[in-house]
Amino acid sequence: MLWLILLAMVVICAGILGRWYLREVRRKRLMAVPFPSGWEEIIRRNVPVYVRLPASLKHQLHGHIQVLLAEKHFEGCGGLEMTDEIKVTIAAQAGILLLNRKPRYYPELTSILVYPSTFYPILFSIWGIMSTLRNRRLTSVNPGEVARSFLHGIV
Repeated sequence: MLWLILLAMVVICAGILGRWYLREVRRKRLMAVPFPSGWEEIIRRNVPVYVRLPASLKHQLHGHIQVLLAEKHFEGCGGLEMTDEIKVTIAAQAGILLLNRKPRYYPELTSILVYPSTFYPILFSIWGIMSTLRNRRLTSVNPGEVARSFLHGIV
């Protein structure tokens, strides 16, 4: 009986470590994929700080962008069709915050909701009275989601 419990603990630990290891291997492979030249032009145009980064940080950012695009779900809202330009721009802005750090890639974030213009999320107060926030460009909507207005450009 004791060996069964011990075996179960070993299997659970192996599963957790294996999942972590496989995720790290997948991320390293993504970072090694050549960065599309068209994406670099998108970043130059939409993320002004990019042109001032040294080559080593640009390379690091390219890897972060590849991982974020592979791991996060981008969803167009309000009729917005998601394009590479929108996804790469948002991933670059998020990747800049990860430079020269041990990246965690926003583990609680699963979806990025992108609106074509200003959006007004409805909030419920404690007493059940609805209110709206005006002119939001970036906000957390639900746990694991972030919403962004792309019309307003660079945040």
